[in-house]
Amino acid sequence: MITKADVLDCMMLAVAAFPTYNFDRPQVEAYYECLGDLEISKAELFEAVKQVVQTSSYFPTVAAIRDYFKKTIVPPTYNALEFKSPNAVVAPDFIRELKQRLRDSVHTPPESGV
Repeated sequence: MITKADVLDCMMLAVAAFPTYNFDRPQVEAYYECLGDLEISKAELFEAVKQVVQTSSYFPTVAAIRDYFKKTIVPPTYNALEFKSPNAVVAPDFIRELKQRLRDSVHTPPESGV
Protein backbone atom coordinates (compact mmCIF):
# COMPACT_ATOMS: atom_id res chain seq x y z
CA MET A 1 0.00 0.00 0.00
CA ILE A 2 1.13 3.53 -0.68
CA THR A 3 1.54 6.37 1.81
CA LYS A 4 1.04 10.12 1.45
CA ALA A 5 4.81 10.48 1.27
CA ASP A 6 4.85 7.97 -1.62
CA VAL A 7 2.21 10.00 -3.46
CA LEU A 8 4.20 13.18 -2.98
CA ASP A 9 7.46 11.53 -4.09
CA CYS A 10 5.88 10.06 -7.22
CA MET A 11 4.02 13.22 -8.18
CA MET A 12 7.28 15.22 -8.05
CA LEU A 13 8.04 13.72 -11.47
CA ALA A 14 4.86 15.32 -12.81
CA VAL A 15 5.66 18.60 -11.06
CA ALA A 16 9.07 18.61 -12.74
CA ALA A 17 7.51 17.83 -16.12
CA PHE A 18 4.84 20.53 -15.70
CA PRO A 19 6.69 23.30 -13.81
CA THR A 20 3.85 25.82 -14.11
CA TYR A 21 1.41 23.48 -12.34
CA ASN A 22 0.94 24.27 -8.66
CA PHE A 23 0.76 20.92 -6.83
CA ASP A 24 0.18 21.72 -3.15
CA ARG A 25 -0.61 19.96 0.12
CA PRO A 26 -4.42 19.75 -0.39
CA GLN A 27 -3.79 18.08 -3.74
CA VAL A 28 -1.42 15.56 -2.18
CA GLU A 29 -4.19 14.75 0.30
CA ALA A 30 -6.75 14.44 -2.50
CA TYR A 31 -4.52 12.21 -4.64
CA TYR A 32 -3.79 10.01 -1.63
CA GLU A 33 -7.49 9.73 -0.75
CA CYS A 34 -8.35 8.81 -4.33
CA LEU A 35 -5.45 6.42 -4.96
CA GLY A 36 -4.88 4.98 -1.47
CA ASP A 37 -7.35 2.15 -2.00
CA LEU A 38 -5.22 0.65 -4.78
CA GLU A 39 -3.03 -2.24 -3.70
CA ILE A 40 0.09 -0.93 -5.39
CA SER A 41 3.66 -0.21 -4.43
CA LYS A 42 5.46 3.11 -4.64
CA ALA A 43 7.38 1.80 -7.67
CA GLU A 44 4.11 0.92 -9.43
CA LEU A 45 2.67 4.35 -8.71
CA PHE A 46 5.84 6.01 -9.98
CA GLU A 47 5.64 3.97 -13.20
CA ALA A 48 1.99 4.97 -13.66
CA VAL A 49 2.76 8.67 -13.16
CA LYS A 50 5.71 8.39 -15.55
CA GLN A 51 3.60 6.73 -18.25
CA VAL A 52 0.83 9.32 -17.91
CA VAL A 53 3.36 12.19 -18.05
CA GLN A 54 4.93 10.68 -21.19
CA THR A 55 1.58 10.31 -22.98
CA SER A 56 -0.34 13.41 -21.90
CA SER A 57 -0.10 17.11 -22.51
CA TYR A 58 -1.65 17.76 -19.11
CA PHE A 59 -0.72 17.21 -15.47
CA PRO A 60 -1.70 13.63 -14.49
CA THR A 61 -5.16 13.44 -13.00
CA VAL A 62 -6.29 10.80 -10.53
CA ALA A 63 -8.53 9.40 -13.26
CA ALA A 64 -5.64 9.10 -15.73
CA ILE A 65 -3.50 7.30 -13.14
CA ARG A 66 -6.34 4.91 -12.24
CA ASP A 67 -6.98 4.29 -15.97
CA TYR A 68 -3.33 3.30 -16.35
CA PHE A 69 -3.82 0.61 -13.71
CA LYS A 70 -7.08 -0.57 -15.29
CA LYS A 71 -5.25 -1.11 -18.57
CA THR A 72 -2.07 -2.67 -17.19
CA ILE A 73 -3.07 -4.82 -14.24
CA VAL A 74 -3.91 -8.30 -15.45
CA PRO A 75 -7.04 -9.67 -13.80
CA PRO A 76 -6.69 -12.98 -11.96
CA THR A 77 -7.09 -16.15 -13.97
CA TYR A 78 -10.35 -17.88 -13.25
CA ASN A 79 -11.08 -21.57 -13.34
CA ALA A 80 -13.84 -21.86 -15.96
CA LEU A 81 -15.92 -24.02 -13.62
CA GLU A 82 -15.68 -21.49 -10.79
CA PHE A 83 -16.30 -18.32 -12.81
CA LYS A 84 -18.64 -16.14 -10.79
CA SER A 85 -19.21 -13.25 -13.17
CA PRO A 86 -22.81 -12.05 -13.55
CA ASN A 87 -22.07 -12.05 -17.28
CA ALA A 88 -21.08 -15.71 -17.30
CA VAL A 89 -22.65 -17.63 -20.13
CA VAL A 90 -22.73 -20.93 -18.25
CA ALA A 91 -25.65 -21.45 -15.86
CA PRO A 92 -24.86 -22.54 -12.28
CA ASP A 93 -26.98 -25.71 -12.61
CA PHE A 94 -24.97 -26.76 -15.63
CA ILE A 95 -21.72 -26.18 -13.72
CA ARG A 96 -22.93 -28.33 -10.81
CA GLU A 97 -23.97 -31.09 -13.19
CA LEU A 98 -20.66 -30.93 -15.03
CA LYS A 99 -18.71 -31.10 -11.76
CA GLN A 100 -20.74 -34.11 -10.67
CA ARG A 101 -20.11 -35.86 -13.99
CA LEU A 102 -16.39 -35.20 -13.63
CA ARG A 103 -16.38 -36.59 -10.08
CA ASP A 104 -18.38 -39.65 -11.19
CA SER A 105 -16.05 -40.32 -14.13
CA VAL A 106 -13.02 -40.24 -11.85
CA HIS A 107 -14.54 -42.59 -9.25
CA THR A 108 -16.35 -44.99 -11.57
CA PRO A 109 -14.28 -47.70 -13.28
CA PRO A 110 -14.86 -47.89 -17.03
CA GLU A 111 -17.22 -50.61 -18.23
CA SER A 112 -15.55 -53.58 -19.79
CA GLY A 113 -16.95 -54.58 -23.14
CA VAL A 114 -16.92 -58.31 -22.25
